[in-house]
Amino acid sequence: MHTKQKDNMIVHRGYRIIELYSKRHGKKETFELSNNFVKLNGKIIYNGPAILSWPPLVFHRITSPKGSVSTNYAYH
Repeated sequence: MHTKQKDNMIVHRGYRIIELYSKRHGKKETFELSNNFVKLNGKIIYNGPAILSWPPLVFHRITSPKGSVSTNYAYH
């Protein structure tokens, strides 16, 4: 969790699993982000490349089971 940083992630190759949790929302959401789609809790919510963003004070865990190339445009 970053207290003063907004994250903006884009995946160029492979995929990343991004788990997000905030006290305000009250539950964990799991995203899968690739250069071809965005999934939320296993369901495709967008076909195509996208940037996934989350605000400060959101707990996040990012894994890349098979390896990936990504960029995080962090805003402080």
